[in-house]
Amino acid sequence: MTSTSSDLDLGELLAANIGADLDPYTGYAAARAQAPVVRANHLGADVTMVYSYEHASQILRDQETFSARINGRWMGPLLGRTILEMDGREHFVHRRLIGHAFRPSVVGSGATA
Repeated sequence: MTSTSSDLDLGELLAANIGADLDPYTGYAAARAQAPVVRANHLGADVTMVYSYEHASQILRDQETFSARINGRWMGPLLGRTILEMDGREHFVHRRLIGHAFRPSVVGSGATA
């Protein structure tokens, strides 16, 4: 059975994305050593898990094959529609609106925008 956003609860969403391990980096390193790119089933959706910078960078530039829209499946129930599920021009427009808040001078200082 395929899950829909209406039958996923907060606990399932958090467990599926971060699990019980608050420091997932050891697991990421092990996955990267085994296979830097893996096709998997995540919450009923076929997804590509990427564990290397090189592959992630390539995938993030290929929005035709790897759309960000799938992020809405698990983020939507928690956050509503966000920039993380937008592709192309839509993402660019929204990013320009909020980008100033993520400049190193703002993030690094702990100041609020």
